Amino acid sequence: MFAYKNARGGSYLPLTATLFGYVLNICGVVTTRRRNIKLNFKQLSVNLNALSGEISGFWENFQDDKYAVRPTNAGSYCVFDIGGNAGFFSILQIIIHRDKLRLFTFEPDPEVFSRTCQNIDWCNQERNACISKNNFALSSAKGSAGFVRNGSCLSHISSCQPGDSKHFDVPTDTLDNFVLANKIELIDLIKIDVEGHELEVLKGATQNALPITDKIVLQYHPGQFDAVRQLLEASGFVHTGGNERKDTAFFSKLPK
Repeated sequence: MFAYKNARGGSYLPLTATLFGYVLNICGVVTTRRRNIKLNFKQLSVNLNALSGEISGFWENFQDDKYAVRPTNAGSYCVFDIGGNAGFFSILQIIIHRDKLRLFTFEPDPEVFSRTCQNIDWCNQERNACISKNNFALSSAKGSAGFVRNGSCLSHISSCQPGDSKHFDVPTDTLDNFVLANKIELIDLIKIDVEGHELEVLKGATQNALPITDKIVLQYHPGQFDAVRQLLEASGFVHTGGNERKDTAFFSKLPK
C-alpha cells in the first residue's frame, strides 16, 4: 500500500494503485465481498463504502480544492460541515487548524454517519480539535424528511417510497435552532453540499446563523443559484467567486 505523501500541495501519484483498483471494483471489473474498505495515507486513514462514490470527496477536497477557503484569522476557527458524507472536508479542516478548530459536522444517513465518525476520529488523534458530530439533516423546519440512499455519493433528501429500503425518513432541524441551542456566537465558515437541498438549509438559517457567519462555500444544483444568491445577498453576503464547472460558489459577509 503506497502512502499519501502530503495533504496540502503534495504529489497524488502514490494513490494511483489504490484508486485504480477502487474504480475497477465500482465498475464491476474487480469485485470484493468486503463492502467497507480502509485506505491508509500518511496523515490519515479513511473508511469508505467500496460500492459507493465516497472517494470523490477525497478528490474534491485534496486534489481539486473544490471548497478551498483559507482562514482569515490566526485564532480559533469555527466551521460547519453540512453534508459531511465520508468526512473529507472535515478532515481537511482538522489537518489545517488542529486544536484551534471547533467543528460541527452533519450527515443524516446513519450508515454513512458511522464512517464519518470513524474517519474524523482517526484524523483527530493528537490534533485535538473540538468536534460535534450530528446524525440529522439541516433543513427549513424541524421535523422529518424522506431520504434516498443512492449507490453513489449523491444520497439526498427526497420523497419516500414505502417499502424501498433505500428510502427512509431522517430527522431534520434548522441551523437557526442549532446555533441558538448550542449558544454559538461566531461561525467562520459554513460548507454546504446537500445535493439539491441547499436552499432549504439556508432558509432555516436566516434568523440566527447567517448573521454570525463570515464565509459560505456551497455546491448548488441547476436552477437554484439565483435563489441562493438572492437569499444570501439579503442576509448581507456578496458572491465572491466559485467554480461554475463544478457548481461551487463562495460568499463572504460584506464589511459593516
